[in-house]
Parts: sequence; structure tokens; C-alpha cells
Amino acid sequence: MLAARTRTVMSHRSFRWLLAARIPVAITQLTENVSCMALWECIIGKQERTHAMTKHIMETVTFKLIDNVSREDFAQAAIAMTDWISTQPGFVSRRLSVAGDGTWVEQVEWASMHDAKAAAAAIGEAQGNMPFLKCIDGPSVQMRHSELELAVN
Repeated sequence: MLAARTRTVMSHRSFRWLLAARIPVAITQLTENVSCMALWECIIGKQERTHAMTKHIMETVTFKLIDNVSREDFAQAAIAMTDWISTQPGFVSRRLSVAGDGTWVEQVEWASMHDAKAAAAAIGEAQGNMPFLKCIDGPSVQMRHSELELAVN
């Protein structure tokens, strides 16, 4: 929707580059009012446009640790789980942080809700994840999924 409201005018030089690259574009008349978005839509077609607009899923899990687990020990268990999670289909990124009150926040970005749910269902099956999972106070766990709207890295 933002692209529909913000129209960027394509320069003649950019348009000539597209033509020189032999990208097929069906435009009958080039004027200063040809927008980049209109040209892009002409190039990629409806199917790819729809795919490009698919939003990633942010899985946010908050929890506390069980008694007698140090922050350092838990961080090591979290690092050990990285090999498993990073190989799951649809995995994009992972962040783990802790608040002053001892509440941990894990944020994992997934390509789709299907990928997020599949990983959540399989997390307990991998033996390498057990040290991480055993540190977490089960009743304190809260999980939510949301569509990623904006990411700046």
C-alpha cells in the first residue's frame, strides 16, 4: 500500500539501463510520469508480486529460567541449540535477550507460519536441544506469532 501512495519517478537513464539489459517491458510511451512501481509490476508479473509481498513471521517467546541456572550457563545452552534451529526450513534469524527482572525474550524470524509451527513441534525431538529446554521454567512460557511489518538491520 505504501508503494501505491509513494510514487517514485523513474529516470530516463534507469529506463535505458533496463532496455539495455534486455528486460522485456511493454511500455508504449516513455514519459516523466512512468513510475518505478508500474514498471516493476510490468516486469515481474502478478504471481511474483504476490510472492514478494508475503510477510515473514516473528515468533516471540518470553520465559524465566528455573532456579539455580546461571545466565552464562543458559547462554551456552542457547548457543548449542543454534546448529539445530539454523537448519530448520524457513529459518531467517534468531535473537535472545534478557530483561532486568530475569525475563528472557527469544525472537525467531521465520519465512512462514507453517515453518514456525513445524519447528515448534520438532524442538523437543532433537537431543541437542535438551540442555536449553531443561533450563526454562515451563509455566512461565508465553509464545506469540506476528507478521513482520518492518525490519531494519
